Amino acid sequence: MRLKRGLGVSVLALPVLTSVGCDYYYKLFDTSAAADSAAPASDSAAPTGAAPLGVDTVGWGCDEDSYWFEVYTTGLATDGWLYIYQTNSATPWDEDHPLDIHEADTAGDWSLLYLALDSVYPDYTAVVSGQSTLYPCSDDSPVHETLTFIIEVEDAHGADCVVWGHNPNGAPADECQRVVANQTEQLR
Repeated sequence: MRLKRGLGVSVLALPVLTSVGCDYYYKLFDTSAAADSAAPASDSAAPTGAAPLGVDTVGWGCDEDSYWFEVYTTGLATDGWLYIYQTNSATPWDEDHPLDIHEADTAGDWSLLYLALDSVYPDYTAVVSGQSTLYPCSDDSPVHETLTFIIEVEDAHGADCVVWGHNPNGAPADECQRVVANQTEQLR
């Protein structure tokens, strides 16, 4: 079950943005029921067998030139996607990006997916899925605060997803209903 969306473009909906130096944002949240959001330290942990797939921990951040996302799963993901929705616009620019499987536990207990995107604002024609995004991130133009994100991971048996950001209910209703409520934010 891959939730594939095409890039929809509306030049009129794009806000006027400027790129000015800023601190970067980093957000980390645990999506599991347990309070421990630490990722597995290494493959040397005692194998417990293949775990069912689920999004466990998501970290993301941005600066004025780029965004990055890391997703720890329980179980082994075979595929992953990031969907970005501009939920504050009547005619939004939406993006979808594949996540790379960066590491995987040999026992099948967890995997780490990663994605880095360069900001190509204001040239929407330069956006390439999996490589770049239209959205900048800066204190002077906090467009990142108007975005809603969905992470979806898959394996041969099913999928799991989480949604967070500006308006989780503003993302397409058929995509993901698992809203992250325990997000913490650090400004560095």
